[in-house]
Amino acid sequence: MNQARADGLTTAEGHKHKDFIVPSETADTVYLSLEELYKIHALKITVENLKKVHPKTPEHLLRRKINSYKLVKDLFLIGAFTALRVSDFKRLEDVNFDNGYLKIKTQKTRTSVVIPVHPVVKEILDNGFSFSSRVSEQKINKQIKKICKLASINGKVEVTRTMANKPVTTTVKKYKLVTTHTARRSGATNMYKAGIPSISIMKITGHTTEKSFMKYIKMTAEENAELLKSHPFFTQKTPLRIVS
Repeated sequence: MNQARADGLTTAEGHKHKDFIVPSETADTVYLSLEELYKIHALKITVENLKKVHPKTPEHLLRRKINSYKLVKDLFLIGAFTALRVSDFKRLEDVNFDNGYLKIKTQKTRTSVVIPVHPVVKEILDNGFSFSSRVSEQKINKQIKKICKLASINGKVEVTRTMANKPVTTTVKKYKLVTTHTARRSGATNMYKAGIPSISIMKITGHTTEKSFMKYIKMTAEENAELLKSHPFFTQKTPLRIVS
C-alpha cells in the first residue's frame, strides 16, 4: 500500500487504520543441533558417497564435484558455528581471523562483530581451508541438502502452509529444508541452548530487540523442558520439612 501510494496508483490510506491487519504466517524453518552439525563435520566427501546422491553422474564428473562439496560443507559449518549471515561467511578471508577470534563488519548492518573461533571452525582452518575459492548461495543451497542427506539428517518435519485460506500440513525429510539460513539459525539456537546470554548472541545476529530474537530461536517444547530440568529451580532440595 505504501509503494502504491508512492507510485501514484492510489491515495487511499486505509492501511493506516487501526483495523487494518497485515496477514502473517510463522515460517516453517529448521535448525541443526550440535549432534547433527558434528555428523556433517565428520562426513567424508568421496566419490562413493557422491554416487548416492548423483547415481546417474559418471565417476570422472563426480571427482570434479568433490572440491565443490567440501567447500560448501566447510562454509556451512563456519556459518553454523558463528551465526553469521551467508553474505558474511561467504566473503571471509584470512585477515578476519586473529588470535582465536573472528572479526568482521557485517554487510547488512555495517556493524563490527567479534566472535570466538569454535573448535570445529579452527579444525577446518587448520586443515587448509582456502578462502580464495568462492561459491554462489544457490549452489550452497543445492548441495547442502545432499550433504545433510549423506549425513543421515533425515528425520521427519511437519510443514504447514496456508492454501485457499486453510492450513495444510505435510511431512518432509529434514534435510530438504536446510538452506544457508539454517546455518545462522543453528548457530544462534545452539548458543542459546548452551546458556549464552541473549544479549551476547544478539551482538552477533544483529537483532535489536529480545522479542524479535526469541522469534528467531528454534527450540521444541521438549528441548526447552530439558534445559529447565537442569536449572537450579528444578534441582534444589526442599530446605524445610513440611509437617502436616
